[in-house]
Amino acid sequence: MRQRGVAVITALLVVALVTAATGFIAWRQQLWLRTVENQLNMAQAKGIARAALSLVRAELNDDRRRDGNKYDYPGKAWAVPISNIPVEQGSAGGLVRDLQGRFNLNNLLGSSGQPNEDWVESCRTLFRQLQLPAELLPNLLAWIDPGQTQRADGGPEDDYYLSLPQPYRAANQALTDINNLYRIKGFTHQVVAVLRPYVTVLPPTAEPVPVNVNFASEVVLRSLVGAEAAQAILLQRQDKPFENLEMLRLAVPEDVRDRIQPRLVDVRTDYFEAVTQARFGNVTVAYSSLLSRDSQTVSGTFPRVLWMRRSDLSEQSGGAAESFK
Repeated sequence: MRQRGVAVITALLVVALVTAATGFIAWRQQLWLRTVENQLNMAQAKGIARAALSLVRAELNDDRRRDGNKYDYPGKAWAVPISNIPVEQGSAGGLVRDLQGRFNLNNLLGSSGQPNEDWVESCRTLFRQLQLPAELLPNLLAWIDPGQTQRADGGPEDDYYLSLPQPYRAANQALTDINNLYRIKGFTHQVVAVLRPYVTVLPPTAEPVPVNVNFASEVVLRSLVGAEAAQAILLQRQDKPFENLEMLRLAVPEDVRDRIQPRLVDVRTDYFEAVTQARFGNVTVAYSSLLSRDSQTVSGTFPRVLWMRRSDLSEQSGGAAESFK
């Protein structure tokens, strides 16, 4: 009897071990299947997001073919968000933001590394309007200035940044992203949050990238052309967008028409931010891309993608995430 009892207990233990092992294997297999499914869904979602970007590029190209890229304004077809395009097991959407309605911080220095004085003065006015400390401008200029020589305006160089608890060197080159500002002395998160709606960072070019007056805010316009001309521009564009610089000059008072300079303002946009979002299965992804639609490029050529970055849906600025609902 005792041997039979031991045999029964042994058999029960074996059954329990086999059951546990089987359950563990099944759990691991289910986990593996879910991982594979998520990876496949992620790949599909990325593909859909890239397809949405192709649609955005096609629309920008069609816009150029329709009117020769003469002028851009918020009523253009490309400015209308694309929402919830159904695809199998998911959806896609996208929106395009004009980037030349903002102040391009890389306009502050010319290709030779020397300051563009008109843009520097406009930036000083912009900072003043936003009630930001005056020392931020020389700090920014010293950061993007290609040399290490101490500037007359006192902007910090390597000696300051290397003395920090976590030392690093000044970039001494053009900005590559708006978040570069966080590394510059005085540009706190609060300061950058104030600046972000009014500034942008575009690739360095031989000539400054002008601001499109059909998109620019009052703050940006005032910094470029003064308060009187800015008010005249805002009043005129409520009824009709500006189609050329001559129309713009005629809209402002005669005594301030000299402020309407092609190196400062324009009515056309060549740089855009495309935000694309895609959902496939239980996976949702979003990308932000910088597009360049050069007015000299042959018609029929899609705008170039200068960079494409994964975006956090919870951090999309300007209400991008909401536009896809």
